[in-house]
Amino acid sequence: MWRLWMYPPHGAGCYLFAAPYYYGFYNNRLQAYCKQNLEMNVTVQNVLQILEAADKTQALDMKRHCLHIIVHQFTKVSKLPTLRSLSQQLLLDIIDSLASHISDKQCAELGADI
Repeated sequence: MWRLWMYPPHGAGCYLFAAPYYYGFYNNRLQAYCKQNLEMNVTVQNVLQILEAADKTQALDMKRHCLHIIVHQFTKVSKLPTLRSLSQQLLLDIIDSLASHISDKQCAELGADI
């Protein structure tokens, strides 16, 4: 049973971070544990699902963590079919995150290529 808690089934882990709020547990240690556990289990393959869940549950720290992974692994994430099914707002959030990580020099280089 403990193993299920440590490694929740695919999809179930998306809501792990919000579990303390859902069940009315306001124990900071439990929240920190859930957050750490979920952050360690975010992969390129599940980052979009976790981003959606974090957005729906308003888990802003987890949403920022997912956006960070998406930005740094964008060449891999961009090939995932689930990217095309994200809401317009989440796609805009991804674009904003990508833009904030591009330096002015990189923008100038991109402009020279056009």
